Amino acid sequence: TGVVQKITEQKLAAEEITKIHEREKKAREEAVEANRAKDFFLAFVSHELRGQLNNILGWLNVARTKSLDKDKQENALERVDRSAQQQKKLIDDLVDSARVASGRLRLEYYPTNLYTIVRNSWQAHLPSAQERNIRLEFASDRESVPLFGDASRLLQVFGNLLSNALKYTPEGGRVSIDIETADESVRVQVTDTGNGIDPDELPNVFRQFSPVAAARSNPGLGLGLSIVKILVTKHGGLVKAE
Repeated sequence: TGVVQKITEQKLAAEEITKIHEREKKAREEAVEANRAKDFFLAFVSHELRGQLNNILGWLNVARTKSLDKDKQENALERVDRSAQQQKKLIDDLVDSARVASGRLRLEYYPTNLYTIVRNSWQAHLPSAQERNIRLEFASDRESVPLFGDASRLLQVFGNLLSNALKYTPEGGRVSIDIETADESVRVQVTDTGNGIDPDELPNVFRQFSPVAAARSNPGLGLGLSIVKILVTKHGGLVKAE
């Protein structure tokens, strides 16, 4: 009996050591992957910031050319404005990401109407959709969807989702945002006619420093969707991509 007990204890100890080694190996691999993703992310951020800044400076120089007619100058200034807005969104996403990492992201909850928030986000994106000949549609089964939440952050959520959908939808395509209500819940669905994402990559779409966005044509930083998930979760909700 003593021999059997001793062997059993040794076997259990060996199994435990094996499990510990496997956990440590997995943790090391995850740390290496996280560092690689951060390095890639920082390089990509630098590229995006320089790119937008070069666009702004270049089109400003064009706008200053006295030989240009009024229409061409207006076009140059519009491009400057567009690049500046993209630069602002990039910086806002970086700031929010830093706040999340440091635990300083604060939300202010008040009674609000989700219908109004989604409609305002839809209206704000109509000009950019029309510019690219994309049909942007909005529908809701109710005009009163009471919710206790942070209206400005929810506006950011749907703004990020619509911006992402418009970015990856080709000209002549369609993007829609629909509100469906139930007794105790509400679902807001953003649908687009873009190429979509490889099913194997879907679990990584909402992950911070995800390389999924950068691997696609017309790449982005991939911060917008990670911020969406954080804000939705803080409202007690769930977000997923299909």
